[in-house]
Amino acid sequence: MISALNRYFPWLFFTILTVLFCLWGYWSATRPLWADEMVSVELVKSFSILHMSSAIFDGLDATPPVYTSYGWFMLHYIIPYVEPTVMFRVTNAIIVAATIIILYMLVRRFFDVTKSIIIILFFVLSSLSNLSFFITELRTYALFFCATTISIYLSERAIRDPSPSKFLYMGLSYCFLAMSHTFGIVYALCISGSLILVFISSANFSLARNTLISVVPAILLFSVWSIVMAHQAKLGSWIPKPSLHDLSFAAYLPISLRMKLVAIDIGLVVAIIYIYKKGLFTITNSLAEWWRSPDSTSKFVAMIPISFGLSTLAIWLLSRHLFSVFVIRYFFPNMLCNVIWIGLFVYFIFMKLPRIVATCGMLCAIIPLVIFNIEHIPSELIKLSERIPCFDPVQETYIEDPFRDGTPILTLWMHSWLTRLDHRGDEKIFPIDQALAKQSDVENQKYNFEFNYAARFAAWEGYPSIIKTEDLLGAKRNFLVLDDDHGPWLRFVQQTHKLKLTKLAEMKGCRLWRLEIGE
Repeated sequence: MISALNRYFPWLFFTILTVLFCLWGYWSATRPLWADEMVSVELVKSFSILHMSSAIFDGLDATPPVYTSYGWFMLHYIIPYVEPTVMFRVTNAIIVAATIIILYMLVRRFFDVTKSIIIILFFVLSSLSNLSFFITELRTYALFFCATTISIYLSERAIRDPSPSKFLYMGLSYCFLAMSHTFGIVYALCISGSLILVFISSANFSLARNTLISVVPAILLFSVWSIVMAHQAKLGSWIPKPSLHDLSFAAYLPISLRMKLVAIDIGLVVAIIYIYKKGLFTITNSLAEWWRSPDSTSKFVAMIPISFGLSTLAIWLLSRHLFSVFVIRYFFPNMLCNVIWIGLFVYFIFMKLPRIVATCGMLCAIIPLVIFNIEHIPSELIKLSERIPCFDPVQETYIEDPFRDGTPILTLWMHSWLTRLDHRGDEKIFPIDQALAKQSDVENQKYNFEFNYAARFAAWEGYPSIIKTEDLLGAKRNFLVLDDDHGPWLRFVQQTHKLKLTKLAEMKGCRLWRLEIGE
């Protein structure tokens, strides 16, 4: 009976989890798309793969085209009758579920079934807001996270039982990781570098050499992609210099409310152990003993958070002092380090308490996380919709909806324009003004990027909805204007024209004006 439970329960658990994730992705398919997601949809709707590739080459999508190429192929040849949002979100759900299964298989290398399921449960429940983001976001992050997990899993296999086939699979996984996201090469180098150091520490120099050879194709692939990146860089950059606050979040350490709840759970259980064992000195010694283990797999596991952390810090310093490429969501694979911390915690709990007591204690500690997620996941989904400019995620209405009367609507920044592509028509336009775009201050440099991006996007899709300011002001007298708190276009026009502005509506960071231009 116990043997059958150990064999089938994990797969029953993962099947239920996959179904729930897919339902989650399908249910969220009606959620409005923000700017980056709209770009993904427009790319996969391209009439040819070459047309889509031209958009990527011009910088309309700054990530390697693995994810979008998959979407294009599915939409044109497999399921052309399915909306891209449904296709992408269900795909993301399956990718996330597959990632969790691979994580379970990796954890099972170190723990029995009970401990492994508890570790995975803690990880899923403590990371559910990010996992929900992977599912609902029509971008490559789910694939990026999965590719990193696969690379770690195959690298661990190569340590346990080195063979030419395992090094071949490992090398292919590094290539897949490097092409899943622009930052994939960073994690491919972190994982392979950790493996090389482990082999060198064990005096296995031939295996270290084989590992180095296995990562070379990924480096070559990235070198080819860097040529495309150099061309994309002509658009300019929207990425600001990161703060220390950004660095702390990019580490994905337990600092969120949910992770603090995990820490409280851990603290309570540790307190129980302290009472039970009259001290924590033995736990500290056990941790040190595990850390000094000569086992190569243990060394590799220990190197992962170190290499991930150092690379994140290095990119943060580079972005602070040279040129900024630091975006918090580019470091999602750092979440995998939390599996290690949870695994260590579960290991010591079961080592110091009777098995039945430890199991019951762990399951009881999971209950607050379940309650927390049930209460807060709806609000997490609402937060995703808050990225859509001038949109009320509760009422699910745009700020301009009550005032639509055929009057042209000027959207003065790129994100509001892209999020309204599905409402495109003669009433929605984006103004372009080269005089404004050439301003040198920081605010207008970002606006310059948005100008260039919008112009390229419109040229690629053939949209007639972007015109120059001089043509705009000469053609019409009345407009509705969507303006954010920092948009310089309105101030620029006020300096050269007599304007009559009437504020129609306002919400956080957004205002809707009626604009009448005098003679």
